[in-house]
Amino acid sequence: MNSFFNSFKDIGFGFTAPFHAARLIMQKKSLILLSLIPVILTGALYYYALAGVQEWMQSFVTGTFSSWGISPTGFFSSLVVWGIRFILFIGAALSFAYCAVALSTPFNDFLAEKAESYALPPLGKIKMTFFGQIKLIWIDLVKTLCAALISLIALLVSWVPILNIFSILLTFLMLTFQFLTYPQTRRGIGFQKSFIFLWKHFFPCLGFGMIMSGLFAVPFVSFLFLPLGVVGGTLLFARLNNNAAKAKPSLPSSEAK
Repeated sequence: MNSFFNSFKDIGFGFTAPFHAARLIMQKKSLILLSLIPVILTGALYYYALAGVQEWMQSFVTGTFSSWGISPTGFFSSLVVWGIRFILFIGAALSFAYCAVALSTPFNDFLAEKAESYALPPLGKIKMTFFGQIKLIWIDLVKTLCAALISLIALLVSWVPILNIFSILLTFLMLTFQFLTYPQTRRGIGFQKSFIFLWKHFFPCLGFGMIMSGLFAVPFVSFLFLPLGVVGGTLLFARLNNNAAKAKPSLPSSEAK
């Protein structure tokens, strides 16, 4: 029972990270300014591309079931349609997340780097040349594409009973992986160690992926939440990395100077 309670607390720990990030961003003018560029870019992406695709997917599924004679008013059909819509809900969140992150990777990296100085404990500043910064952005982009591919495969498997539970959990973790990658890559943490980190801190990372998936699936305003993922992932990494050999994690205060 105690183990279950601790796991639940760890999920809540990751779940609240974006809200701590929001409070920190609002207190620091430099973070607000760095957040504006990815917000503008992803806002344009959402309104001109992804919103239309998501709406088409919803209409396609509803129309297909109607043509099969499955009415949304019946209990069984409602259950099936609800399941499909839930998968599309996750798919919409992920499609937005990965496309938006890939588009704004250079700016997200600068935002994460600035947020590192406000984390508790603070992450040591990493000196990097111009070409080193370009390489860093390239690695982050490759990680984003790999995480998107894994999530796509997981979504395809989500149509298989029983396996669908594990596939959805994997998609949540891959979204967390995406936002942890900025401070990790800057410190030479590659794919293997990044996945080990996810497994070692499974429940906090799961909670973070769950809340970010929900935020990214909110129509019309999802693009506003991208900076919360970048800054929240940085704060999450700083605390979990510091507490790797300690007892319990706790989120950093946004009062950091």
